[in-house]
Amino acid sequence: MRRLPYILAVLLLLAVAGQAMAAFRFPIPEFESGYQHPMPNTPPPRLIPPAVDIAMLAGSLTLTAWLVLRRRFRREEIGRAHV
Repeated sequence: MRRLPYILAVLLLLAVAGQAMAAFRFPIPEFESGYQHPMPNTPPPRLIPPAVDIAMLAGSLTLTAWLVLRRRFRREEIGRAHV
């Protein structure tokens, strides 16, 4: 029964966040002078899947924590910070 308030709070926050994401903040302006909206300039999709980025981040954080906490060898960590 102690978890019930936390569960209700999380559900309430998720419901409010969902509604906030759906609302537009400002309407798109309508110009009468014949102005054409430019096409959005987005970069091409990356060839590397996002899972590789996550795995690299997790691996580097694990290595960093191991070097600092287990080996207590800060000199290697300073070398990694300059890369």
